[in-house]
Amino acid sequence: MLDENVRKFYESVQTGVVTDAMYLLGLEGWMTDVFPLRPEKRIFGKAFTVQAVRIREKGEPNYTIYDLSEKWEAGDILVVDAFGENCSLMGENIAHTCMYGGLNGVVLNGRCRDFGQISELEMPVFGKGPAMELKNKRFKYGMYQVTLANMAGAQVRPGDYILGDVDGVLVIPSDRLEDIMYQAEMIIEVENEMEDAIRNRCSVAEVKAIASKKKKARA
Repeated sequence: MLDENVRKFYESVQTGVVTDAMYLLGLEGWMTDVFPLRPEKRIFGKAFTVQAVRIREKGEPNYTIYDLSEKWEAGDILVVDAFGENCSLMGENIAHTCMYGGLNGVVLNGRCRDFGQISELEMPVFGKGPAMELKNKRFKYGMYQVTLANMAGAQVRPGDYILGDVDGVLVIPSDRLEDIMYQAEMIIEVENEMEDAIRNRCSVAEVKAIASKKKKARA
């Protein structure tokens, strides 16, 4: 069970702050070109992963999002890797299945149709943009709850935490949530100190001295 203070922190913190904290700890986990359908939307929760695979022959496992709605837990984030294909991976009906199925959000390495309707949903959806073409016939959803080796440039393991806002999406190892939070709290303090210095027209040397505090991990 995730500590409530940790949850509240990640539900409000900017991804840029967490990025700086991850750099300090030598961690990687940034998706490329995956953004919220509406800029004000945020996302945080535990990853439930789905991997698209190229079709080789008939009879291989082929799951639908409807099938998987009986597998995930309330509060999860559905993370779908479909190689960044330009076809639609999701429409309004599937999005409603995700939302009413208790997900905290959806992250697609791909696109969706019914973009306008889905963007208005309370549940946040992140992806690479709109598309009209239906899901590519050359791939299927062949595996779930497996490691996604290249989810828009990031590795995602089942149970990792997903954090996203208008700047993009981060992948946070579940066993490092508190470590990252500890560093991020320091970074927030430094950022506030920098803002005060800039507002008060302090010298460049003073501002740079404050900024340098972010380059060393908190003990």
